[in-house]
Amino acid sequence: PSRINCLFMNMLRGYLWSLPEDNLNLLRSNYAAAMSELRPRLHIQKKLGDICGHWTEDAYIVGVHKRLACLEMVACQLSQR
Repeated sequence: PSRINCLFMNMLRGYLWSLPEDNLNLLRSNYAAAMSELRPRLHIQKKLGDICGHWTEDAYIVGVHKRLACLEMVACQLSQR
């Protein structure tokens, strides 16, 4: 059984982008308010400090993320090509 319905996710994404401007702005501000309350746990902050602590202000950083290797994500990625 799948936890992600690719068709639904793609349709939802399209629906969100077609919201009226006022509704989209309200959704964005509510999302920003919720995200401002999230804080990484102390052990994550320590790991981040261990890795990034020696970087200077003018360092160039390339961010990458590891893709989840599950069938649902593969299906979703393939559906968006």
